[in-house]
Amino acid sequence: MIPFNNRLKAIIAIDLVWTIVSVLSFIIIINRPTQVQLVSLLFWLFSFFLVSIVASALEVTLNSNIALRAYTYGGLLIYLVVSLTTAFFYLFGFDEGLGSLLFFQAVWFGALTVYEVIIYVFFKNKNLLDKEANQNMLAVIALKRQAETLSRRPGLDSSLRHLLTNIEEEIKYFDRNSSSPIDEVIGFKLTELDRLLSSPSGQTPSDRSEDPFGLAEELLVIAKNRKMDVLEAKRGGF
Repeated sequence: MIPFNNRLKAIIAIDLVWTIVSVLSFIIIINRPTQVQLVSLLFWLFSFFLVSIVASALEVTLNSNIALRAYTYGGLLIYLVVSLTTAFFYLFGFDEGLGSLLFFQAVWFGALTVYEVIIYVFFKNKNLLDKEANQNMLAVIALKRQAETLSRRPGLDSSLRHLLTNIEEEIKYFDRNSSSPIDEVIGFKLTELDRLLSSPSGQTPSDRSEDPFGLAEELLVIAKNRKMDVLEAKRGGF
């Protein structure tokens, strides 16, 4: 990538050339310019300066977001073409008064501003949603790996292993784009189950919460309820 300082120098040089060529052409072609033509020349220069400087700045700030850059540059390009075309017509004979020229240029600039703001807000929200979805996906993958480790643990009773495999299957088909408070509960229960299975054998559980089989049954029920919890949360969002 071209360093920003070098890019800025290049933009200034291009703008300078554009100004010199435009002004010289204006002087040669138009002998006695009217007020409208002079203002049109200013818009002719302004629109080019604006697009070149903004595009150069966005090249740095939006470097990692190709889609946002494409839509942003597209809006700038359309504005440039429309603004230059309007200025061109008013430069060469389309003399409908200064008011109409200012009106059209204000409309084009306003439309560009609104468009760029909408695009920025849309992609900002989209990036936040994508980041959240990615975090949710990683959380579910972590739960699945945790359950998979437990179900493949050596020396397990066949009934308990079958129960753990069912838990793993439930987690496998979780909606990875959505999160639920139940996910934290499942993670806690899996950790607790791992602790119980790692404890010395022969100990008698004091209650159901200390019984690996009972805890696994409870965990399976919670995992099954997760799907319904996510669906209800999505309905509440509409």
